[in-house]
Amino acid sequence: MPAEPGVVVPEGPRSRYGGLVFAHVSVLPKLGSAVFVGATGDLTEQLALDATLILGPGLVNSMGTASLPPPKFGAYVGAKFAFLTGTWRPLVSAGVPIFFDDGARLFTRFAGGFEYVASRNLSFVLEVGAEYGLNPKDDIRHFALVPSLGATGRL
Repeated sequence: MPAEPGVVVPEGPRSRYGGLVFAHVSVLPKLGSAVFVGATGDLTEQLALDATLILGPGLVNSMGTASLPPPKFGAYVGAKFAFLTGTWRPLVSAGVPIFFDDGARLFTRFAGGFEYVASRNLSFVLEVGAEYGLNPKDDIRHFALVPSLGATGRL
C-alpha cells in the first residue's frame, strides 16, 4: 500500500549483508594498485567483517606484454569498526591481504578513514592505510602507504 502524499516513511535499517568494491593505491614507497571485490557482513551496527578477492598489480598492464611480470591475485579478510552510527561514520579497519606470488605472501593492514552512508543500500568509504609485509618477495618493500576508496551496496 503506497504512503499518503506528504507522509514521510522511514527507510528502515540497512541490510546486514552486501557486496563491496575497493581500489587500493600504494603511494609509498612506489606507485601501484589493486582492486578488492567481495562481500561484507555486519556483526553489529558498528562492526563489519569483509572478505574479498584481490585483483592485483600487473593485471591490466601485463596483457600482451611479455616483459612485464604476470598479474598477481590474492584474498583479503578484515574488519571495520565505525565509531558513530550516523551518515558520516569515522572508522578504523584491520585485515590480512594475501597475495599469491611464488607462494602466499602475507601482509597486515591497518587503516583509518570515513564512511558516508548515502542510503540504506549504498555507502562510500575513504581510508588511509599502512601495510606491512610479513614475507614479501625480495623486490617488494616491507612497508607501504596505501589509501583506498570504495563503495558498498546492500540489499
